[in-house]
Amino acid sequence: MRKARQQSDSLLSLVLGPMERVRQFCLDCQGGDESFVAGCEDSGCALFPERLCVRQNTIAHMAGNGEQRVCLRAIRRFCLRCAGGRREVRTCGGDSRCFLWEYRFGVMPKTYARVSRRLHFSDAGAGRKQSA
Repeated sequence: MRKARQQSDSLLSLVLGPMERVRQFCLDCQGGDESFVAGCEDSGCALFPERLCVRQNTIAHMAGNGEQRVCLRAIRRFCLRCAGGRREVRTCGGDSRCFLWEYRFGVMPKTYARVSRRLHFSDAGAGRKQSA
């Protein structure tokens, strides 16, 4: 069963962006019932304003209005609150359980990988300059 969940999650990562992931997370939280997601009363949740985004807008409209960025920031706030802090978000082991895990840094996964490589490369270069 767990292997099937991991396979379905890997397929989801190919298809679902951050807004769809928020929607899936909210559905999971509310037991899979769309009417419960729409009627959610947890206004303190960082994802509360974003829970219906996918249904209310078209993809072109969301990308044009920067709503994807707003959604990524909401995911970041949620993860910070869930994990307890920046360090804990970085070391979060929820990759097999959480729909939001790939977006926990508040940016697209490819963006994070690119920036991370650049920072690690510059850190390595700074270390070589100091030792020389």
